[in-house]
Amino acid sequence: MNNKTLNSLDKPNKNSKIQILRAVAIMAVIVIHTYPLGIWGVFIRPFVNFAVAMFIFLSGYLTKTEIPDVKVFMAKRLKRVLIPYLIWSVIYLVPQKFDGFIVKLLTGSSCGIYYYIFVYIQFVILTPLIIKLVKSKYRWVGYIITPLSTIVLRYVLIISGNDFIGTEYKYLFTAWFIYYYLGIILGNNLIKVKKKPAFFIALYSIFILLSFGEGLFWYNYGNVDMTTSQLRLTSLGISIIVIMLSYFYLKSEKSLRCNAVNKILLLIGDASFGIYLSHMLILKFAKLLPVWKYAIFPINSIIILTISLLCVLIGKKLLKKNSWLLGL
Repeated sequence: MNNKTLNSLDKPNKNSKIQILRAVAIMAVIVIHTYPLGIWGVFIRPFVNFAVAMFIFLSGYLTKTEIPDVKVFMAKRLKRVLIPYLIWSVIYLVPQKFDGFIVKLLTGSSCGIYYYIFVYIQFVILTPLIIKLVKSKYRWVGYIITPLSTIVLRYVLIISGNDFIGTEYKYLFTAWFIYYYLGIILGNNLIKVKKKPAFFIALYSIFILLSFGEGLFWYNYGNVDMTTSQLRLTSLGISIIVIMLSYFYLKSEKSLRCNAVNKILLLIGDASFGIYLSHMLILKFAKLLPVWKYAIFPINSIIILTISLLCVLIGKKLLKKNSWLLGL
């Protein structure tokens, strides 16, 4: 984190707030990968299932409806994620002796969480069409794509016993569309939000309880994935509510205080992509250590976050201007 970023803490700075939201999102990602399994997921996951939705929302929020050169826009955004993705995929596949390298590279299975890269690429490519929809009289269509897709491709297929999509649903842009769509709309001030933050806070409490209930239903039903999934209706509701509260935070004129908490969050936010790319590898090595079994939740989350952050900061220091190649 440079001095310019630190100095912006005493001002209502949108970029600093975005980095803080990224920090919150990546911390939620790490919790998702380190919380205790079983029934615990029913009560922990509702509080962190907004993680991927937040990253997608912020990408949309930073997208303007007027793009001077679409090719430059796409090339810049794709380059930023594809090269680090290729390098990290190779790193992850070394222990596997590159078994099925091409297939794993093309499907994002070199590391299970890399589906986000594929979703992001879909949104980059679809952005010109999404902007046309946003500007059209059919804007309302964009709001129902994700709920309808989730109902048809998740609930209907699971209940009918023909869930041929299964966990691969997370690769489809339709599963995440509402978050990117809201990001573009809110980021470009295309709607006026009439409800106050208090309304969304109250709604959040209701949806948390509903999510507990849905989690218990799927737990008893025997569907492990839906028990904790980000891609179910109650998770969708919670994520939208968190996004709306984040929007109020971004639009607030209140200055960010230059304190230790905000400094740490900015460090984490600046390093969030690098943490995302590397933390599963760090977690994998940590689990090989005999003492790891004593690192109970949430201590294990803090350890993985801290080590991942330190690795990113060291990598940035060593690689300097080339650190972007690793997404640092």
